Amino acid sequence: MSIFFNDNEENNQAVHENENNSVQEPVAGPTVEQVVAEWKQKYAYLNADFENFKRRTVKEYEAMRLDIYTRICKPLLVIMDDFDRACAAADKQHSDIEGFKLIRKSFEKCLTEIGVVEMPVEGAFDPQKHEALLQVQSAEHASGDIVSVLQKGYMLHGAVLRPAKVSVAQ
Repeated sequence: MSIFFNDNEENNQAVHENENNSVQEPVAGPTVEQVVAEWKQKYAYLNADFENFKRRTVKEYEAMRLDIYTRICKPLLVIMDDFDRACAAADKQHSDIEGFKLIRKSFEKCLTEIGVVEMPVEGAFDPQKHEALLQVQSAEHASGDIVSVLQKGYMLHGAVLRPAKVSVAQ
């Protein structure tokens, strides 16, 4: 079978010819406008998919970055707690602990530059930011208010890195 164009018609439609040279009906194909519209639609879908991919990639990158910082900084907070305990114990026994205090201060500065900040703990208990370890009787505090901080909490770029461990009024 072969295809040829019929010169007798104004729109030059494609015509099929089979082995016995009998002419079949013109092939009805899409017009140029239809093909252009189809490609424009494909381009629009592809462009939208690419924009979604870019947004998703940025979100995934930020989530991965936060996860990496969390994995690095969480163990360092234990060291910060140890410095706090050592400084508190040494204050009672020795007055020459300025070296420890300077190391702790530079360590805290390093964490702050990464984006780790101490979580402010005041007012009512928030389960998103606090972990209640004790319930105590308190005349000065309303029920559900934080009475004391047992371990400091920290935030990393606005997200909770480690919740504060607190005692709560009954």
